[in-house]
Amino acid sequence: MARRASAAQTPPAQGSTSSAACRRRSAPAGSSSARAPGQRRLPDSSAIPPGYATQQPESTLYTAPPRCARIAWYAAATGSITLIPWLGLSLEDAGFSRSEAATLLLALPVGRLLGGPAWTWVADRLGPDRILRWAAISAALCGLALLLARSPWLLALTIAGWSLSRAPLFPIMDASTIHALGRGYGPIRATGSVAFLLAALAGGLLRDRVSDAPLLLAVGLLWLTAAVSLALPPLQATPQGATHRPWRALVLRPGLGPLVGGCLLHGATLSTYDQLFAMHVDAMGLPAAATGGALALGVGVEIGILTAAPWLLQRLGPRALLLLGVASGVPRSLITGTTHSPTLLVATQALHGLHFGAFWVAGTTLFAGVAPPQLRNSTQALLPAAAFGAGPLLGLSLASAVLRHGDTQQLYLCMAAISALATLALLWAPRPSAPSAPSALSALSGHRSPTEPTEPSSTHRGRAPPRGEEAGERGCSPASVAVAGSSERGVSRARRTHPPA
Repeated sequence: MARRASAAQTPPAQGSTSSAACRRRSAPAGSSSARAPGQRRLPDSSAIPPGYATQQPESTLYTAPPRCARIAWYAAATGSITLIPWLGLSLEDAGFSRSEAATLLLALPVGRLLGGPAWTWVADRLGPDRILRWAAISAALCGLALLLARSPWLLALTIAGWSLSRAPLFPIMDASTIHALGRGYGPIRATGSVAFLLAALAGGLLRDRVSDAPLLLAVGLLWLTAAVSLALPPLQATPQGATHRPWRALVLRPGLGPLVGGCLLHGATLSTYDQLFAMHVDAMGLPAAATGGALALGVGVEIGILTAAPWLLQRLGPRALLLLGVASGVPRSLITGTTHSPTLLVATQALHGLHFGAFWVAGTTLFAGVAPPQLRNSTQALLPAAAFGAGPLLGLSLASAVLRHGDTQQLYLCMAAISALATLALLWAPRPSAPSAPSALSALSGHRSPTEPTEPSSTHRGRAPPRGEEAGERGCSPASVAVAGSSERGVSRARRTHPPA
């Protein structure tokens, strides 16, 4: 009894504060760690793989945009993409031939390939908010110039400027949304697909009355995107400082090359399939309504896949979901290139939900998982740069060569072979885990990294241990939580070894 009383009166050693007490401790008013309502603390560097970045000061705060603001942004920005399928017809209406229009449209993938990585690198240096607003305003101005330009050179410069301006928009917002919401990214991105479908249908109905109606609608959505971007609260800030060490760690990461290469090959099949599908339907002698019905079916399944993304990521994991999405291009292209049944051709477009929807949500999650904190936006830009920058250049160049000597059926058989190559390349994609720290990707997909502890401390038994962000929100650093957990386990082992009298 005397020993028990003396042990109860002994003050705890420094650093052995329990995690429960650490959660209850609140920061004093006026201290640097005090937070205003609606603000959250940046995640600590304890979840950063070694060699990536230095620790971010705990006093750095940010205000996360609410879900409704993100939904409004994705609806406006994704709806404005309807400018792309209508741009070729608008150029023909302006008097350009099909070959001239195709040459002008080559500025679109070139802008995505060059503008995305460049602008997102600047965003990682200066902060994503400033670049997001500048890019949104610049894209809206270039969209307005598209309605006024008539000379070929001015049109080429305007299209290139629009593509360069909008290139960083989705990587910056995707990186922020995935970091803030994790698996909740898919349903929010699905609202953009709904807006795209409605804008495409509205543009088609209005074009019969006003030839430039689809462009006017898309430009209006561009200005709405700029307005929402200006009204957004500050996004998740990224740690700033020297970026050569994180870039070196990212480039040398095993499996990153196959991941980027597989996404490039997949982008070649995806862009070629979608842009030449109407030509293939027309070559089969089917009415244009078959094209519209097939596209509507594909986008509808895509919306369902994106909405179900949290469940799919939790059950399959992002790597398996990415492989499923890319591999779906093999049967999709094979059936399209061999069937003569209109019903089967339209029904096959349901695979578009996997071909794009599963690929996109899994790809963004995987790139977010391998991104160093200092290069969160730059790493996310690698996906659209590969899939919708270099990919379309490769796919359309191959399509031009095949169509000189064959037809669209032979082209789709070539696309099936490229989809098989992309699937094989992605088998060497990086695993969703970090070498010696809890992986950000394991938090996004709901899977625990093999290197994470399998037995939580007594205070957190029954749920995962707190990550850096959660520990920061409770007013204590992850390091103190780890120290508290180790001290509690040490006390438990001492009690089991030397039970009190």
